This record gives sequence, structure tokens and C-alpha cells, in this order.
Amino acid sequence: SKFSRLYARLIEVSNWYEDHLEAVTKSSSLGHVSAVPVLKRILENDQKEERRKIAVQGLAKIKGKKALNVLGKVLLNDKHVEVREECAKAIGQFQGKEIVPHLAKALETELDPMVRKEIVKSLGMARHKSAVPVIEKARERFDETGVFSAFMRNGHPSAIPILEREIQEHPSNRYLAIE
Repeated sequence: SKFSRLYARLIEVSNWYEDHLEAVTKSSSLGHVSAVPVLKRILENDQKEERRKIAVQGLAKIKGKKALNVLGKVLLNDKHVEVREECAKAIGQFQGKEIVPHLAKALETELDPMVRKEIVKSLGMARHKSAVPVIEKARERFDETGVFSAFMRNGHPSAIPILEREIQEHPSNRYLAIE
């Protein structure tokens, strides 16, 4: 019947899509920048959050400004918390001052505490002085857990007075400093 042929074709196309996504993800793990536009389309058009998370992971492997810009937009706009959380982790893998504006902007609008926590962790991974005031602001604004660890991970000398103050105000953080 027409329906069974249509259904068989739909499954065939679906399997092709899964294979295509896997191939693009593998090519992104090799650092192929040519995968960025394809992964961007998946992030913009695919309704399945699991596929979008895979695309985010692929972009994290590629690195580069184009991949970072795509991830920054996804972090701000994706409707699923899990995708935004994965995106915050992925941006942290880039390190450097380039990630700070993307994370700072997302921190201003993000409502989910788990995503904010990942954003703060990634700010720590920036390992740049420009992240220190953003982490400080997150501590003041949200009283985020993980802020102390983010300051420690950041490692910039401007974070030292803040770490000292944190240890004085919260003596239990002293044990985190040892780790």
C-alpha cells in the first residue's frame, strides 16, 4: 500500500539522518570547520534535544570562532535546559578570554540554576582576568554554588583576594582550596 511505502521511505530518511549526524559529528571531532554550518542547521532546526546535544559536543571539538559564536547563540536561545547546560560546558572547553562575553551575556538572562552553575564553571575555565568580575557578580547576584571552585579554576592573580575573603566568610571552603 501507499502508506507502507511512505512509512518505509520515512524510516529510510530517518536512518540516513542519523548516519549523517554521526558522520558530521565524527568529522567535527577531527576539527573539520566545514562541519560548523551543518551542526548549526541541526541546532536551529532539529526538534530532538538529544541530537542538538550531540551537535553541541561536535562544535566543542571543532573549536574556533565560528563554532564559539554558534554555541553562544544556542546558550542564549535554546528552549531545552539540557541543551543549554551542555552548551555552557562546551564553551568552557574553549578557554581564553573569547568565551567570557558569551558566558556573561547568558548569565544575565539564564533562569535555570543548573545552567547558571555550568556557566560559572566555564567562566572559571576561561583562566582570564576578565572572567573574575563576572564570577564575582554571579556570586553576589545568585549566591551560586560552584563560584569558589570557579575562582580557583580561573587561577588569575586578581582572584586571590576574593578567594581569601571567601575562605574567611565561609571557612568550609578552606577544604575546597586544598583539593
